[in-house]
Amino acid sequence: MHKIGMVVAIGTELSGVLEAFGNVKAKYEGPFPVYKVDREGSEIYVAASGVGEIAAAAATQYLISVYNVEAIMNFGFVGALDQSLECQEVVIIKDVVHYEFDTSSIDGCEIGRYLEFPSVEIPFSWTFLARLQDDFPGLKVCRLASGDKFISSSAKKTWLIDTFAADVCDMEGAGIALTAARNKIPAMSVKVVSDNADEDSPVTFAEITKKGTADCAKILTDIIDHLSK
Repeated sequence: MHKIGMVVAIGTELSGVLEAFGNVKAKYEGPFPVYKVDREGSEIYVAASGVGEIAAAAATQYLISVYNVEAIMNFGFVGALDQSLECQEVVIIKDVVHYEFDTSSIDGCEIGRYLEFPSVEIPFSWTFLARLQDDFPGLKVCRLASGDKFISSSAKKTWLIDTFAADVCDMEGAGIALTAARNKIPAMSVKVVSDNADEDSPVTFAEITKKGTADCAKILTDIIDHLSK
C-alpha cells in the first residue's frame, strides 16, 4: 500500500480534490486538517495548508513526519505568465524558482538560488515527470515561479519571464519542493491556470476556482491511480 501526501492551499482546491477522489475515510485535526482517502493500492493524506510558502512547507513536513508519506503531490491554481496558456488548463510543473529568496547582497549568488542545488531551479521528481508525460502527453510541462505575493502587474510578470523563463506563478510551490527535496521525498505538482497574472486577472477569482476545480481535479484520480500501479 503506497502512502501519498497531497498539499493544497485553499478551500475550493480542497473541496474539489476530495470530491474527485471520493471515499474519504477520516479527518484528522492538528496544525493542518488532514483527510485520509483510500484508493486502490494507495492511501492518500490530503493536507489543507493555507496560503503561502511557509504554510505550504510546514504542511509538507507535517505529512512526511507524522503520516510517513512516501511521496508528495501538490495541486492548486496558478497564474499564467506564458500567453499561450488558457484559463482552466491543466499543466505539469517540472521545477520551481523561489523568486523572493535573495542572498545576493552577502554572497553574490543569483536571486532564487539555494546553494544545495546547482542552479536557481528546485526540481520536482524527474521520475514522476517522465511518468506523467507518458501517461498524459497532452499536458504542458511548465516552470513555476513561486513567492509570497499574488502577481497582479505586467511589470512583475515580465520580470519573472525574462529572469527565470517561468511559465506560471503561485505562492506555495517553492516551499513544497524545497521541503520534499530536503527530506529526499519525491514530489510532483499539477496545476490549473486560473488567470493571466496581470492587471487583466479576473476579479472573480473565487468564482473561477470553484468552477474549475471540480472538473480539473478529476485528472488527479487518474494520476494517483497510474502512479499506484
